[in-house]
Amino acid sequence: MALFHGPSGYCIPYIGPPGGPFPEVWNDPERLRFHRLQPGNDPTYEASARRLGAEIARRGWTLVYGGATVGLMGCVADAALEAGGRVIGVLPRALADLEIAHPGLTELQLVEGMHARKSALAAAADAFIAMPGGLGTLEEIFEAWTWTQLGIHRHPLGFLNVEGYYDGYSRSWTRAWRRAS
Repeated sequence: MALFHGPSGYCIPYIGPPGGPFPEVWNDPERLRFHRLQPGNDPTYEASARRLGAEIARRGWTLVYGGATVGLMGCVADAALEAGGRVIGVLPRALADLEIAHPGLTELQLVEGMHARKSALAAAADAFIAMPGGLGTLEEIFEAWTWTQLGIHRHPLGFLNVEGYYDGYSRSWTRAWRRAS
């Protein structure tokens, strides 16, 4: 997985093989914002999530995510914490019980709603990454990508392409980029 900058400074994700090296452009961010992930039925996703959490901690970065203990994001958070990392969760009060707020985080911020959550996550992030996920994952990473295009921020973003999950999307995005350029 690597990150390239387009002709106007837009961040363009390159979807590489799962388990590949982390982009060197991410050596500087102190905090990574992760998008909520669903575990699915493939143990490869959980293993990738745990490797990612451990790597975040190894690099001394802070994980900023949605604050739940369940799903793949719970796995990323657990692995980062187990490796001695700092993990910040941001969770709407109404979802604290529903999403099972993670009790072991370095910091848990309870906010009033989803818009406040997304705003707090974006403000705390220096980079964005998405693992395989559903519509919520796509909505959040696309919003971060759009904000990059609009110049609201210049944070790198990328997609961890576990088991080729984003291959079809990548073809579509490449086609769209070529037509828009």
